[in-house]
Amino acid sequence: MQKIFTSLVLAFSSLAAMATNYSDVMTVKINGEIASNATTTISVDKQGDGSYKLKLADFTLTGGGNSIPVGTINITASGVDKGKYTLLHAKQDIQIENGSTGEGWIGPSLGAVPVSLLAKQTADKLYAVISINFQSLDIQVQFGGGYQIPNSDFELFTASNGEPDRWHSFSSVITGWLTYLAKGQQTEKSTDVRPGSTGTTSLRVYARSIIGVVANGTVTTGRLNAGAMSPSSTSNNSFLDMSKKDKDVNGYPYYTPLVGRPDKLDLWVKFKQGKPNSGHPYATAKAVITDGTYYQLPEDKTYTNKMAEAISNTIETKGNTWQQLSIPFDYINDNLEPKAVLVTISTNAQAGEGSATDELFVDDLSFVYDFGVKKISVKGEELSGFNEATTEYTYSKVAGITADDIAVETVGHGTIVHKEVAGAKATIVVASDDLLQNRVYTLNLTTGITEVPTTFDDSVVIYDLNGIRVNDMNRRGVYILKDSKGNTRKVVKN
Repeated sequence: MQKIFTSLVLAFSSLAAMATNYSDVMTVKINGEIASNATTTISVDKQGDGSYKLKLADFTLTGGGNSIPVGTINITASGVDKGKYTLLHAKQDIQIENGSTGEGWIGPSLGAVPVSLLAKQTADKLYAVISINFQSLDIQVQFGGGYQIPNSDFELFTASNGEPDRWHSFSSVITGWLTYLAKGQQTEKSTDVRPGSTGTTSLRVYARSIIGVVANGTVTTGRLNAGAMSPSSTSNNSFLDMSKKDKDVNGYPYYTPLVGRPDKLDLWVKFKQGKPNSGHPYATAKAVITDGTYYQLPEDKTYTNKMAEAISNTIETKGNTWQQLSIPFDYINDNLEPKAVLVTISTNAQAGEGSATDELFVDDLSFVYDFGVKKISVKGEELSGFNEATTEYTYSKVAGITADDIAVETVGHGTIVHKEVAGAKATIVVASDDLLQNRVYTLNLTTGITEVPTTFDDSVVIYDLNGIRVNDMNRRGVYILKDSKGNTRKVVKN
C-alpha cells in the first residue's frame, strides 16, 4: 500500500509540474488602438491528451482612465513541435469565468465569446497573440516581445540626458582620455511628429562641432564608442554584445533582443542639412540582425554572426518634409538564429561629413513581417480555383492524403505553416512570423464518389480490393474503377 501511495504522489507531482507560468509585458489593442500595456502572467498547462490549457487570469480592459474587469480567460489549444518552439493554436468559443478577487467581472454575463490563439512556447518564454471579437470590439492581446524594438515610437523619454528609453547616443558614449570631448547630448524629445501619428513626440537627432570636426548626430539600439580622434576610424562605432552586463541610466542593457525574421524596416524621417553638402547629402539608417555576439557598425572585419541587414545610405532632405521609408532586409545567413538587432541612425552616411547644424527627426519605426499565401498544392498539383481570401475547399482527386502531400507557397521570410490531416479534413494554419496576421485553410477531402453513379455501363469496370469484379458500389468499402482506356482510380464508399 505504501508503494502505491508513493507512486500516486509522484504521479500527481509530475502532473502539477507541467504548468508553466510566464511573466511578460502584455499589450491590449481595442479596434487598433493601444488600450493598455502592463506586465502580467499567463500560465500554460500541458494535458495528458497532448492538448494545452492557456490561462489569463483577471483580464481587465483599461483605457481613458477607466477599467473594465472582464474575468479569467481559459483556452484549450492544440500544440505542435516546431523544433525551436511549440506552436499553440486554437479557434473556439469560450465562456469567460469570474476573476479571482471581488465581484463585478463582466465576462460570465457575455455568453459564448469567439477567440483565436496563436503562440510560440519555449521553456523560458511565451509569445502569444489572442484575438477576441465581441460585438463591435476587435480586441487583440499581445503577450511577450522580441519582434519589435521597445519605444520605437519615441514616446518615452525617462532620462534627463535626451536619450529616448531603449536608445542611446553620445550622452552614454564610451570614450578614452583622448576622445572624452565626444561625450555630450545630441538627441532630444520633439513635438514635431509625422503626419497621421497617434503619438505626441518624435526623436530629434542633431550634429555638432567638436574642435572644428563634425560629430554626426547618431542614435542606436546598441552603444556608441568613441575610440579614436579621426571620425572615419572604425574605432568610432555603434555596437552590441549580449554578453555585456552594463546598463544605461534607466536600467536597460545596451542591446535589443530580437527573435523575429522581418522583411522590411519601416520608419518616418525628416532630414535637414543646415549647410547643404553636395558631396555628402544623405543621412543613413541601418538595421543588422545578429546572433547576439559582438558586432559593430562600421564593420572592422568580416563578421559571420549577422543574419540579415536593412540599409539605406541615401536618405534625402526632400525639402525638409516628413517621408516614410521602407527598407527591405537582405538575408545573408539564414541558418543563424536571430538573437539581437543593432539599429543605427545618423545625420550623415559618412562619418564626420555634413555640417554641424544638420538635424534628423525620426518617428514610428517598426519591423514589417510580410504575410501572404500564393498557392496551395496537393500531390504536386496546384489547388484548383485557389484564392488567398477563400479559406475552405473541397479536394476529391486522390484518396489517402497526408500532411506531407500538401505544399504551401507563402509570402514573408519567416512565415509559419502548420498542416494536419484528421479523417476527411485537412487544416492548414498560416501565420506571419510575429503571429499578428494569420489564416486557417480547410480542405474537405473526398474521393469524388458523389459524382459517380452506383452502377455503371460496360465502359467502366469495378473491382474490390481483392481484385474481384463487382457490379456496383452499394456497400461501404474501397473500390478500384477501370475505364475502357485502362485508366484506374481508387474511390471510397462511406
